[in-house]
Amino acid sequence: MSSKADKKGAPPTATHPDIQTADLLGLGGPSSSSTIPLIPQQDFTPTTSQAGDDDELPPSYDAEGTTALPHPSHSVPDGVTNAVPLEPPPDFTPYVAEHYENPTSGSVTSYDIHLNEDGEALYRFLLTQNMHAPRPQVRMRGTHVEKHHHHRSSTNDQRNSTEHKTIVDFDITMDFQSLILIEPGQQGIIQVVDEDTKAHRGGVFRTKGRNIGALPDDTPIMPKDIRSWADDYCNDPAICKEFVMEKICPGYDTKYLATRLHQLIQSTNYAGDIQITFPTTHNQVKIRPANKLTELRYNKAVRWFCYLTFLWIITWPILFFMTKNYNVVRSVWPMSAVDVNGRRRVKMTEDQWFEYWRLAIRRAVLGRRQGKVTEQDLIELAQEAGMPRMQFRTGSHFVDNMLGGAVDFFGAVGDQRRAFGWGRNDTNQWNFRWGQSDDRWD
Repeated sequence: MSSKADKKGAPPTATHPDIQTADLLGLGGPSSSSTIPLIPQQDFTPTTSQAGDDDELPPSYDAEGTTALPHPSHSVPDGVTNAVPLEPPPDFTPYVAEHYENPTSGSVTSYDIHLNEDGEALYRFLLTQNMHAPRPQVRMRGTHVEKHHHHRSSTNDQRNSTEHKTIVDFDITMDFQSLILIEPGQQGIIQVVDEDTKAHRGGVFRTKGRNIGALPDDTPIMPKDIRSWADDYCNDPAICKEFVMEKICPGYDTKYLATRLHQLIQSTNYAGDIQITFPTTHNQVKIRPANKLTELRYNKAVRWFCYLTFLWIITWPILFFMTKNYNVVRSVWPMSAVDVNGRRRVKMTEDQWFEYWRLAIRRAVLGRRQGKVTEQDLIELAQEAGMPRMQFRTGSHFVDNMLGGAVDFFGAVGDQRRAFGWGRNDTNQWNFRWGQSDDRWD
């Protein structure tokens, strides 16, 4: 029949997905739906080979000259770019901003243009500087005032003058950096100011954050992070602006430690003025715009010129109200922490630190030290503990005894001076000069 002939000569068809399976297999009746021709399949006749046939077997994998199949990525048509790169991409190189470090305070300042325009670059720069720990210190300084009376007598005139001099008896500095809980190579804890704290948020005066009280109670509040503040600073068009990240070292009772140190110094019968402070160096990172006004503002020669000519009376108020300050980020390097059980965790308590350094500090105060106290002082102190008396070896028994006795005598004089007190304010120093005809003042 003609219908059977048509089915035999025409290729099979695939119907629309809505057509039933029977129609797809050609078992159903004719349909008016549009059909899509299937790809015709060729007949496949499997071939077999017996063990005795002369047909060659496929070569083994170990045979020499075996050609490996090409990798799909290398089998590409002409004119098509290979998807697999021939060489690895270059390593990522972070942007290194220009900055300088103050040799005295250790503060870092940058006038890099990129940090003032790109918030991501500023954010990365702050994270890099957060790798460097601050240096907390204790400084012990003792001074007394001497009043000098100068009397000048000559054949024509007699003059008297009075002068007050501040004498520095000792000035000792000690480092606390080893007591920070964060180990070297780790980052400090970044904290961003909350909405309820007054801070410089891009203005002249310190203000609080957004008015949270005016919002409904169920309104979610998302505080700004350091990345958002970096964008705000870079988007600020102000000519005079400054972004500051401070580094702090909380967790140590400095008031208690100052009291113990004050008592230790007084135990040497020191009667002068004692100042004990706890400064921190390397504790600020500042970013400022690179323009002519900022350059002149922080130029020391220009500032001294304004001071001497009293131009600061005009320039200072103008610059004060022009500057937009961003002081909303700080890096925390704790010296103590409290665990989940409420126990305080420290490397060394205040009392332990005081007992560890007590003798070295006392030795430095009595020696009128003008510098630092380090571990070397402990080593020297231990060595001196095993030397009751300085020994001299000149070859003469008489001379050795005389020199040793002299050392003991002057040491006893020093001990007697300390026993009666030292470092008092002296107001009875007189200096006399006579027989000179010049008119100079001492």
